[in-house]
Amino acid sequence: MTKDFDLKKAIRYLLIGFAAVAVLLYFIGGDSFHFKNTASPTIDAATVIGEITADKTITQQVTIDTDRMVGYRVRFATYARVCDSELTLRLIDKNGTQLAENRISCSTLDDNADYTVTLDDPILNMQGEKVQLVITSDAAASDQAVTLYYGNSINLGRGSVVQSYTDEEKVQINGDGLEGELYLSVIGEESLWFGTYYWAFVGGALVLLAVWCAVLVYKDKNGKKSGTLDCIHSLYRYQFLIKQLVSRDFKTKYRRSVLGVFWSFLNPLLTMMVQYVVFSTLFRSAIPNYPVYLLSGIVLFNFFNETTTVGLTAITSNAPLITKVYVPKFIYPLTRMLSSSINVAFSLIPLFIVTICTGVMPAASWLLLVFVLLCMMAFALGVTYILATMMVYFRDTQFLWTVVSMVWMYCTPIFYPENIIPAQLLPLYRLNPLYQLLKFARCSLIDRVSPEPMAYLICLAVGVIPLVLGVWIFQRKQKDFALYL
Repeated sequence: MTKDFDLKKAIRYLLIGFAAVAVLLYFIGGDSFHFKNTASPTIDAATVIGEITADKTITQQVTIDTDRMVGYRVRFATYARVCDSELTLRLIDKNGTQLAENRISCSTLDDNADYTVTLDDPILNMQGEKVQLVITSDAAASDQAVTLYYGNSINLGRGSVVQSYTDEEKVQINGDGLEGELYLSVIGEESLWFGTYYWAFVGGALVLLAVWCAVLVYKDKNGKKSGTLDCIHSLYRYQFLIKQLVSRDFKTKYRRSVLGVFWSFLNPLLTMMVQYVVFSTLFRSAIPNYPVYLLSGIVLFNFFNETTTVGLTAITSNAPLITKVYVPKFIYPLTRMLSSSINVAFSLIPLFIVTICTGVMPAASWLLLVFVLLCMMAFALGVTYILATMMVYFRDTQFLWTVVSMVWMYCTPIFYPENIIPAQLLPLYRLNPLYQLLKFARCSLIDRVSPEPMAYLICLAVGVIPLVLGVWIFQRKQKDFALYL
């Protein structure tokens, strides 16, 4: 290492930063590290049971399939009228003990829409148990009554499968069973071992990080070779060149532009406005807060697309410099990614503005967007290294990538909901790395909660694996670049 670089000081900052991030992450994660939200599958909402008036009692057997039942979801129909009646919904166990009671004013219900009933106190330690849902109304006349949906088939993607029911499993009206069950989903929380052992994981990771850093110090002190040390050494030695290249790439993009950097604000907004007008009538009803859903997808995909598109020519466009002056070649794709990162930083400003204007207030979970962006940067950089290497040997890569990136865009849920994908294709569809990153970002931004622990691991894998693969391919081939430039 150079004399000016203090490796031990940098390691101290790294370890302190790791511990601080771990503490912050625990408080942001909250219950999501300890519990996983679940919702049982529902029957197809085929038809309605009829007006629920005061002379009718609706009963439905419900199986609790979760550790903690916190509520349930049903679908009401109001016949497109305002009803002034009130419903009483009670959960009763097999011994006749009332577990929960909720009252719903029918005037608050939307027609043909799902309604989530939240229990005042979660039902604990009853997984696998069967309870009875009893629904009554004080509606004196049918024109003041609402109804519930029920059915007897399940949609499996390629078609519906009709279910068979015992008398106890059927939805009943005054004791008479209908041929089906209520459209009902049990909402619960399952305990996660991750939250229980979180600090043990953090402690173990901190120890491993400290050991790795100690190895780096030992190798640095004794002059032993290390790829990590070489990378740190190069980044520190050529930091001035990196700044100049990033500045050049950023300024070149807006050269002779009247609005200049302001296009970083306008571009995602204008794209969102056009796509919103086109697609809102098709998808808005299925996607809550569609403007933010759409704009978040545009911002993140544009960053990935811009990084890879400008990065794949990072070596070929710098051929005169590469063949005449020695500079570590990995720096060139890196600077392209960093210049694109400046653009996405500006693009986040209109994203936050639109989010707040749609009624979503800032929350601690918004800090998790930093994690998503770091994973996105690592993923985009890994792909860029691969493309930049291919571009040296095969100049048609830039034209092929234009087609591939367009197909990739349509395979990513930017402007459409995930639920339009056929069920049999979902496992393959979810292998899309951008899908996982977008899902994490939208959960943090729109839902204002931390995703479940597995989402963190998936996003880390999405970022780290392509980066390691890209660096490995680039390092193996870079010695022959001069022969093809």
